[in-house]
Amino acid sequence: MTKRDEQVTEIRNAIERMQSLAEAENLEALETLAEETEKEISALKGVGSVALKTELREEARKASKALREPKKEVHTPGPVEPTYARLDGVSELVTLGADLATEGFRAHRKASELAAELAEHTFNIVLKVDNGEGVPDIGMVRQETRDAMSDMFRSVAEVIGAERGAGEDDDAAWVAFERDLKALQRSVQYHRTSVRGAFLSSVDSDPDRAALFSRVLADKPDGVPASEHLASYYSVSLLGEREMEAARRKAKRLGKDAATQPRAIETKTPAERIDMTIKALPKAILATPADMELVKADPERRQQVAALIDAQVDRLRALRIQLDTE
Repeated sequence: MTKRDEQVTEIRNAIERMQSLAEAENLEALETLAEETEKEISALKGVGSVALKTELREEARKASKALREPKKEVHTPGPVEPTYARLDGVSELVTLGADLATEGFRAHRKASELAAELAEHTFNIVLKVDNGEGVPDIGMVRQETRDAMSDMFRSVAEVIGAERGAGEDDDAAWVAFERDLKALQRSVQYHRTSVRGAFLSSVDSDPDRAALFSRVLADKPDGVPASEHLASYYSVSLLGEREMEAARRKAKRLGKDAATQPRAIETKTPAERIDMTIKALPKAILATPADMELVKADPERRQQVAALIDAQVDRLRALRIQLDTE
């Protein structure tokens, strides 16, 4: 390797360092190195040195490009505005709900009582969000509604987490809190079905509430109660989960009581009784798609409902076998 070859190698190594300094935005060191490199390039001599100098200077120019460009401003993105921020009063309700839940955890309030209060509070959020068809988002299909609910509980987790040192000293305590928070969310959903049912039922007698749903009620058939029309529109039940459970318990209790009483005089033939029973089945099923989604969210409850359905299917299948037996 000739002396000039060694000089060129050193110059190109310097150009590589220039590139690194430019990427690190160390402009002061870059400027010093660029000046030194230019002196080394100018000192080159020999055959073909003019073309070589031109080539090296172009490489150095590209490496030191940052010296000739205005320094880029570092932009730190601000907090992302929530989807519901533009909706009147929703952000305030989210904050109030988070405060209510946080204080509930601090005071060790009874979970069911806190959940019932939060269910009432969060339903007010639902009423403030338009579902896209000019009526409240009772079905909770809008992103704004879902974000508001999740942000409320996320805020609770952040505050309580900071107070309890999440992930620092006592992981077991934090795991227990996360479990309790998820249980509270499920309980709020459970109680909110009752709040929803009571609210929709009240539309029949409350003109102010009915006015919230005027666009949907404008198509209500004559003779159909407004509450039933709205329940059909939203695909929900007018009974909450709590009321349906109470009705099931009552029916079970009455069934046991009836078994101990003398049988009433039969006024219908066996064929008529079977016909009435089969036709009554669809009317007795109160579950809606929205109700089923709530059940599916709770693995234990989902398993219980699946067992109940399977048991009834088995009974119907046995009845069909009897019917087909010659």
